Amino acid sequence: MVSLYAFASLAFITFFIALFKKQRKVLYWIALFSLLLFSFILRDSGFIGDFLVYKDALKSDIKEMLNSPYYLREIGYWGGSTLFYQVLQDEVLTFLFIDFLFFAFFTCFCYKNKIPAYYVLLFFIIFPSILGIQNVYRQHLATILIVISIFSQMKIPYKLLLMFFASLLHNVTILFLPFVFILRKKYLYALVTSLGVLYILFFLGGEKSNQETGEFPPILYMVFIFGLFFSFLLLHKLKIRLSELNKIYFYLYAVILLSLSLITMGGGQSKRVGMMLFLILLTDIIFLVEKKSKNIQTLRLLRSALVILGTLSTIILPASYNMLIIV
Repeated sequence: MVSLYAFASLAFITFFIALFKKQRKVLYWIALFSLLLFSFILRDSGFIGDFLVYKDALKSDIKEMLNSPYYLREIGYWGGSTLFYQVLQDEVLTFLFIDFLFFAFFTCFCYKNKIPAYYVLLFFIIFPSILGIQNVYRQHLATILIVISIFSQMKIPYKLLLMFFASLLHNVTILFLPFVFILRKKYLYALVTSLGVLYILFFLGGEKSNQETGEFPPILYMVFIFGLFFSFLLLHKLKIRLSELNKIYFYLYAVILLSLSLITMGGGQSKRVGMMLFLILLTDIIFLVEKKSKNIQTLRLLRSALVILGTLSTIILPASYNMLIIV
């Protein structure tokens, strides 16, 4: 239950920070410190789910990992975490250090790209991230890099490099590569990579894992995706400029990707795709809220609504709620 109280405290801090019109640097520091404290409470409370596998893998021999296809295809995580453990010699400290690296990277990304500080916290307390922090950890870390790659102002070669690093954490990363090109209006590259993804899903999708990541049906993620798409349309007042047409493609690709994942992948793997898509589209909604809000009252109202809905999603959905009460 300590984890649940820590989550409630983090949600309150998120709501408080969201009320500030100017998201000053100190708010980003508060957000980062709060995340680290939350991480310490979770890690110190014990390990559950897939984390038991991650914990045991810390003591593995790196040479043996290099000879195992299972570890080799995502060697960035398995090899990196093992090296950190060899230096720190403590399981909790190792995961805390990894958390710190990714929390700090995401916080810097938000600050540099003028994403409000409250989203640093909201991103991590909403249900897909709670499931990631407590269970599907490699996917969680990869999602952070994917979101940064898609929405940062970096040049495309650097975005692709970041995507490559994300693929070393979780090989499902390749499915999200077209988003990079769609957002930058590189439609030819977007088409080619999208066709590549279709090939992967149709011919290799059946080989993916069926391991479950929650208690609710995968189709529910389609409801969430359409909910975010509807929010996108409302924020645009159902009027999309020609210069913003790429955003329609952005959301359309998300729907197609999730639909094909539901058809070709196992239930557990399609849920993972849905979780990652949710956080990608949510980040776009955050940008739109900041851009479209005409006055501070509207901005505070929309920010507050996002924080409340994000918090409730974690509490209401059994899969994420259980992650907070069983440690």
